[in-house]
Amino acid sequence: MSARMYRKACKLLPVLCVDLLIWRDGRVLLVRRLNHPLRGKWWVVGGRVYLGEHPGDAAHRKALEEVGLKIANLEPIGYASDVFDRSAHERSTEYHTVSIVYRCDAKPGAI
Repeated sequence: MSARMYRKACKLLPVLCVDLLIWRDGRVLLVRRLNHPLRGKWWVVGGRVYLGEHPGDAAHRKALEEVGLKIANLEPIGYASDVFDRSAHERSTEYHTVSIVYRCDAKPGAI
Protein backbone atom coordinates (compact mmCIF):
# COMPACT_ATOMS: atom_id res chain seq x y z
CA MET A 1 0.00 0.00 0.00
CA SER A 2 1.35 3.41 -0.89
CA ALA A 3 1.91 6.03 1.83
CA ARG A 4 -0.80 8.18 0.26
CA MET A 5 -3.33 5.34 0.32
CA TYR A 6 -2.39 4.49 3.92
CA ARG A 7 -2.95 8.11 5.03
CA LYS A 8 -6.34 8.11 3.29
CA ALA A 9 -7.32 4.83 4.96
CA CYS A 10 -6.33 6.24 8.38
CA LYS A 11 -8.68 9.17 7.82
CA LEU A 12 -11.58 6.81 7.13
CA LEU A 13 -11.02 3.68 9.25
CA PRO A 14 -9.59 2.61 12.60
CA VAL A 15 -6.18 0.94 12.49
CA LEU A 16 -5.82 -2.47 14.15
CA CYS A 17 -2.94 -2.59 16.65
CA VAL A 18 -1.59 -4.70 19.47
CA ASP A 19 -0.61 -3.42 22.93
CA LEU A 20 1.61 -5.60 25.11
CA LEU A 21 1.72 -5.79 28.89
CA ILE A 22 5.14 -7.46 29.06
CA TRP A 23 5.81 -8.78 32.57
CA ARG A 24 9.24 -9.47 34.04
CA ASP A 25 10.07 -9.87 37.74
CA GLY A 26 6.61 -8.66 38.76
CA ARG A 27 6.82 -5.43 36.74
CA VAL A 28 5.37 -4.27 33.41
CA LEU A 29 7.70 -2.84 30.78
CA LEU A 30 6.94 0.71 29.59
CA VAL A 31 8.77 2.57 26.85
CA ARG A 32 9.07 6.27 26.12
CA ARG A 33 7.49 6.91 22.71
CA LEU A 34 9.75 8.34 20.01
CA ASN A 35 7.01 9.11 17.47
CA HIS A 36 3.57 10.67 17.43
CA PRO A 37 1.03 10.13 18.69
CA LEU A 38 2.14 10.62 22.29
CA ARG A 39 5.80 11.30 21.50
CA GLY A 40 7.78 11.57 24.73
CA LYS A 41 5.11 9.81 26.84
CA TRP A 42 5.45 6.47 28.62
CA TRP A 43 3.42 3.73 26.91
CA VAL A 44 3.31 -0.02 26.46
CA VAL A 45 5.10 -1.80 23.63
CA GLY A 46 2.90 -2.26 20.57
CA GLY A 47 1.95 -1.15 17.12
CA ARG A 48 0.07 -1.88 13.92
CA VAL A 49 -0.98 -5.29 12.66
CA TYR A 50 0.00 -5.80 9.02
CA LEU A 51 -2.49 -6.92 6.38
CA GLY A 52 -2.72 -10.72 6.54
CA GLU A 53 -0.78 -10.92 9.83
CA HIS A 54 -2.27 -12.72 12.83
CA PRO A 55 -2.41 -10.33 15.82
CA GLY A 56 -0.45 -12.83 17.96
CA ASP A 57 2.32 -12.82 15.36
CA ALA A 58 2.25 -9.02 15.37
CA ALA A 59 2.69 -9.08 19.16
CA HIS A 60 5.83 -11.22 18.87
CA ARG A 61 7.15 -9.02 16.04
CA LYS A 62 6.57 -5.75 17.93
CA ALA A 63 8.24 -7.05 21.12
CA LEU A 64 11.31 -8.04 19.11
CA GLU A 65 11.38 -4.88 16.94
CA GLU A 66 10.74 -2.35 19.69
CA VAL A 67 12.65 -3.74 22.67
CA GLY A 68 14.56 -6.78 21.40
CA LEU A 69 12.57 -9.21 23.55
CA LYS A 70 11.19 -12.63 22.87
CA ILE A 71 7.91 -13.17 24.69
CA ALA A 72 6.02 -16.19 26.04
CA ASN A 73 2.60 -16.98 27.52
CA LEU A 74 0.79 -14.56 25.20
CA GLU A 75 -2.81 -14.10 26.40
CA PRO A 76 -5.40 -11.66 25.04
CA ILE A 77 -7.00 -9.81 27.95
CA GLY A 78 -9.11 -7.14 26.27
CA TYR A 79 -9.04 -4.29 23.84
CA ALA A 80 -8.49 -0.55 23.82
CA SER A 81 -9.85 2.11 21.50
CA ASP A 82 -7.99 5.41 21.26
CA VAL A 83 -8.47 8.50 19.12
CA PHE A 84 -5.40 10.70 18.84
CA ASP A 85 -5.12 14.19 17.40
CA ARG A 86 -2.33 13.09 15.05
CA SER A 87 -0.54 10.01 13.82
CA ALA A 88 3.12 9.35 13.14
CA HIS A 89 2.46 10.36 9.52
CA GLU A 90 0.07 13.32 9.78
CA ARG A 91 0.26 16.52 11.77
CA SER A 92 -3.38 17.43 12.22
CA THR A 93 -5.75 14.60 11.48
CA GLU A 94 -7.56 12.30 13.87
CA TYR A 95 -6.06 8.84 14.14
CA HIS A 96 -8.21 6.05 15.57
CA THR A 97 -6.65 2.80 16.78
CA VAL A 98 -8.31 -0.32 18.12
CA SER A 99 -5.80 -2.47 19.98
CA ILE A 100 -5.96 -6.05 21.12
CA VAL A 101 -4.31 -5.94 24.54
CA TYR A 102 -2.13 -8.91 25.42
CA ARG A 103 -0.52 -10.00 28.67
CA CYS A 104 2.77 -11.84 28.19
CA ASP A 105 6.07 -12.61 29.87
CA ALA A 106 9.58 -11.72 28.78
CA LYS A 107 11.30 -15.01 28.02
CA PRO A 108 13.94 -16.09 30.55
CA GLY A 109 17.35 -14.62 29.81
CA ALA A 110 15.84 -11.46 28.33
CA ILE A 111 17.05 -8.08 29.54
